[in-house]
Amino acid sequence: MDQYFIYEIINIVFSSTGMILSFFGLVFSLSFKHMQKAYRTVFIIFFSILLAYATSNVIFLVSVDLLDESFVFLSKLSLFIESIFSASLMPFITITILLITSKKAITSKMLWAEISLFFIYVVLLIITQFTTFIYYFTPDNEYHRGPYYPLLLVPPVLMMILNLIFLFINRANISRKNLFYFTSYAAIPLICMIIQIALYGIQFIIIGTTISSFLMFRAALSEQLMLYVRQQNTLAKQKTDIMLLQMRPHFIYNTMSSIYYLCEQDPKKAQTLVGDFTSYLRKNMSAIATHELIPFSEELEHTRAYLAVEKARYEKLLFVDYKPEYTDFSLPPLTLQPIVENSIKHGLDQDLPPLHVQVHTYQKDGNVYIVVKDNGPGYDPTENQTENLRIVHIGLDSVKERLKLMCNGTIKIEAAQEGGTIVTICIPK
Repeated sequence: MDQYFIYEIINIVFSSTGMILSFFGLVFSLSFKHMQKAYRTVFIIFFSILLAYATSNVIFLVSVDLLDESFVFLSKLSLFIESIFSASLMPFITITILLITSKKAITSKMLWAEISLFFIYVVLLIITQFTTFIYYFTPDNEYHRGPYYPLLLVPPVLMMILNLIFLFINRANISRKNLFYFTSYAAIPLICMIIQIALYGIQFIIIGTTISSFLMFRAALSEQLMLYVRQQNTLAKQKTDIMLLQMRPHFIYNTMSSIYYLCEQDPKKAQTLVGDFTSYLRKNMSAIATHELIPFSEELEHTRAYLAVEKARYEKLLFVDYKPEYTDFSLPPLTLQPIVENSIKHGLDQDLPPLHVQVHTYQKDGNVYIVVKDNGPGYDPTENQTENLRIVHIGLDSVKERLKLMCNGTIKIEAAQEGGTIVTICIPK
């Protein structure tokens, strides 16, 4: 078995391995839903390019090593595509580093320098197709390097060096573990490229690029998993906090007292109140065990149960109007009910006119809006932090945090022109 044949086998094995690994990287990037959108998009594009690079390299090797002279055009085309995709990986690595260091990619001089080098590389590659200075194919489908072949490698090498310099400059903004992985990504292909120049015949660059890509992907994935765990812990704490707020002994005591007196005065109404209170408690218990978004209809049912309990206690002082124009959406549990409860806490007073609370939902411009409006006196966020106000702020902060983390939603609180308070929740559809 001659040396050339051994080189052919090694190259095809390296390229096939790179193709398989990049395919699995792409599948994982597509299926991992907990990664931030920007990261996920970058890695989907990155592994798509890497897969195209490895696949075109396999086609090139098969065409040159196993096919005859009638496939010389296929050899030229596959090598050209392979070269384009291999060089285009560098700018995407730069974007990923910019994301890690929280810098704006669109304004980074580093990125524009990489893109400029990439276009220089493309120009050299196009010129190569019409000359024999860098590389060429003989009529019998044999590939040969020209005397100026190293010139073609200058832009990719400079891009790798730029990434290494950028990592060094921003090392304080990158964790030690991520710094190691990203440095490995920039250094391993560079070393493989130098080896490949020295040892003509074996394509070390393809396997080096693939391995270093997975090192970098592992770093970003680890970062995203840690972020996801922190978010889940925050959500669990927020839900526990609001659950404790919702289950205050004062509210339970008042409700049970109302049921006690109604048992003698109006047994049927007492029975209805027990049913509503039971439904309210059941919804609270299920909310704390829920880690996903729930249909709006469930949250509305929970809110209705709570309002029915309050209505039984303040029959002539509380009036509720429901206007659910749009209900086909989901939201975090314990979102609407705490806001309605805040309206009642701040607006219900026997010395004031009856409190009117309106719950309105609608869809507009691709977003879903939930509006809770009341005619009460409202509350001033700058007031002294009494115990009641502290509870209110904790509850609203919890709702705000869970809306942001679970569905990228927002909450806005403002005074109504005619008096009272308007709370608007916006959830992207």
